[in-house]
Amino acid sequence: MNMKNSENKGLLSELLESVTKYFLIIEDDKDMVALIKHHLEKEYPLCEFIEAYDGATGLKLIKEKYADLIILDIMMPALSGLDILRKLKESDPAILKDVPILILTAKNDYDTVKEAMDLKVNNYLIKPFQGQDLIKRVKNLIDP
Repeated sequence: MNMKNSENKGLLSELLESVTKYFLIIEDDKDMVALIKHHLEKEYPLCEFIEAYDGATGLKLIKEKYADLIILDIMMPALSGLDILRKLKESDPAILKDVPILILTAKNDYDTVKEAMDLKVNNYLIKPFQGQDLIKRVKNLIDP
């Protein structure tokens, strides 16, 4: 009986942990947002997604909403992902330390990747991507 209670507590703890995850997705392509959510919902079925479809809205949400993880595209209208990172570095550098940021973009040139890493992103994934690669990187960032 004790073993069963212990197992139930472990399952409950895992369930509650997954409920408390908030992922902010800043991506201008709604189909890409749906794909990201599709992959992550498999691993985190009870997480909450916060979505922004342009950089300006994304920056506003970063400052207003709590997130366990930010998934950030680089090429977007209003502000690019790099613009968002630069603004955070200037005005809210603690966010860059406190919240893991995963860049998910088609930009794979050396200068872009280097600038993103210099701005303290935690990981960088190139589109197109495999679902298991996204899940693995997210798990490494939020479930160490």
